[in-house]
Amino acid sequence: MFTLRKSISYYALAGSILLAAAGCQNEAPSPTAPDSAALAKKPPNPPPAGSLNFRVTGNTSWSVSFAWNAITGTASYRLRDNWGREISVPGTQTSVTWKYPHPPLQAGATYSFSAKALNATGATLASSGTVSVSLPLDNTPPTVPTFSVTAKGTGYITLAWSSTDDSPFISYKVTKDGAPITGSGFTWVSETSRTFTLLQPGTTYTFTAQAKDSYVNVSTGNVSAVSAPFTVTTLVNDGSDVTAPTQPSSVQAFGYGDLEMQVWWGASTDNVTPQNVIVYEIYVNGVHENTAIGTNMTPSAYGVPGENVVTVIAIDEAGNRSTAGTTSIFLP
Repeated sequence: MFTLRKSISYYALAGSILLAAAGCQNEAPSPTAPDSAALAKKPPNPPPAGSLNFRVTGNTSWSVSFAWNAITGTASYRLRDNWGREISVPGTQTSVTWKYPHPPLQAGATYSFSAKALNATGATLASSGTVSVSLPLDNTPPTVPTFSVTAKGTGYITLAWSSTDDSPFISYKVTKDGAPITGSGFTWVSETSRTFTLLQPGTTYTFTAQAKDSYVNVSTGNVSAVSAPFTVTTLVNDGSDVTAPTQPSSVQAFGYGDLEMQVWWGASTDNVTPQNVIVYEIYVNGVHENTAIGTNMTPSAYGVPGENVVTVIAIDEAGNRSTAGTTSIFLP
């Protein structure tokens, strides 16, 4: 009897253990299927840092050239300097030169750069270490400027000039018959062309230029030699142009105190003279107050208290005068 009870107890205990084990197996999570959503959300392991092999391949005083290894799946590469400035390069490209009009670099300065590869969503696929480069000082002047004539007539000459330099900034000192042209009060100008007006027919004018690799208002910089004299002769007025410009249209005047006014109008056209060299004479009550060239407004003219008649006349380079455009304005 004792033996029978003992056997029953043993088998009952064993059955409990088997049931418990089976329950544990039923509650355990099943392995994730290879194509499950959970696995799809897991980000891919990025390539190890430095796999771009980002490197400097050359530099000048004002630029740095880089190259790197292509990374599969890259939509763009982004380069960054130690000032936080960045440039972006298409994913099909594995080299670039950082120079103006990219954020400008300064001769004589030291910079650190890094790069990373981005996919189409902007996620980083690979990133580089930092590379440093010290730019040498710039001791080389720009090339001597050269001139070209882009247009001329009996009373105007349009000139263009150019120079080359590694610096992103070139300014010029241009003279006409020995007198320097000016821009915003400076004898160095950033412009690379200008139309010279109110010239005499059949007359020769002489121009020179030199270039420097700095801003117009900076006294330092490497300066080129002065160019050889460049001469241009205006056309002779043969008397064939007898047609006046069209009448200035929609003349308006606006007073802004102390009997001063601003005058503007619709620009005239001419059969020979380009619009940018048509001369406008502005009269107030028959008194010549101002002259404008190639523009349709004058910032300043003066009248008298009460009613004022404002007149605008267009003149071409042959001296033909248009019908006057007029308006009136009351000044307190």
